[in-house]
Amino acid sequence: MIRKRINYNLKEGQSLWICPFNDVHYNTDECDKPRFHRYIQWGVKRKAAGDKILGIGLGDYNDTLSPSERAAIVSAKGGYGLHETTLREIDKLIEGQTLAFSKAVWPWKDDIEMLLEGHHYSCYSGGYYNKRFRGNTTTEHLCTLLGATYGGQLGILDLNFGHSLRLVVVATHGYGGARTPGARVIKRVRMNEVYEGDLYLMAHDNTKMAISDNVLFHKPDGTFVARKRTYCGVGSFQKAYPDNNPQGGYVEAIMLPPSDLGAVLTQVRVERRDGKMRLDWHTSV
Repeated sequence: MIRKRINYNLKEGQSLWICPFNDVHYNTDECDKPRFHRYIQWGVKRKAAGDKILGIGLGDYNDTLSPSERAAIVSAKGGYGLHETTLREIDKLIEGQTLAFSKAVWPWKDDIEMLLEGHHYSCYSGGYYNKRFRGNTTTEHLCTLLGATYGGQLGILDLNFGHSLRLVVVATHGYGGARTPGARVIKRVRMNEVYEGDLYLMAHDNTKMAISDNVLFHKPDGTFVARKRTYCGVGSFQKAYPDNNPQGGYVEAIMLPPSDLGAVLTQVRVERRDGKMRLDWHTSV
């Protein structure tokens, strides 16, 4: 778990947009590249209009190795591993994929606060690439390129807006297939058993959703207030069920629900109400 505190000073009328990106699989035909590029340009336009954006990656930026495939490489040839020349070619391949994705999100370079690991990533052997990165993952390489914090499996962003106003974002790539809508909701809601937060983000199953509840919060002065918590499936950019194509891939093979394309956005503003400063924040699907 990596925790990061970020301070924002929002002016009247200015918004902070929390912008997750994940399950892009940028190096595949299934990636909806035009949609992803429009998303990046939308963020650029928001900044040009005077708003701020907070980019957070929730994994699967490229369709690199799955956990079983990473294990197969380590155990190759009875545990002796692949030849150095083979590893060198793999390093070249994943470096090219990583550089291509970094170029796609480069307009957000100064606004991406954290990148998390997903299901698909690769590790550099260190021989060809650079001994400084021996054993590093492609996600760690992306963090170096983009100046982002490497969040590993679980990232906590503690956003502070002054006036004792905070918004705590809890983010993870996610797990499991969750075939039914109820199962996909429960996975997100149970994140509050791990860490107390306000906005919970989970990817992996390509679900796009936002559901909120409220819990009574005991303030130091002895009063109670209702604290809103929002649980999100943050969508994806990985298309499924190609029309008039017998090669539907794993999604079609096991009849998973079609992907919800695009991202789930949260808009945050600071406003004065009844003489007091408060956070006004909403999540849209």
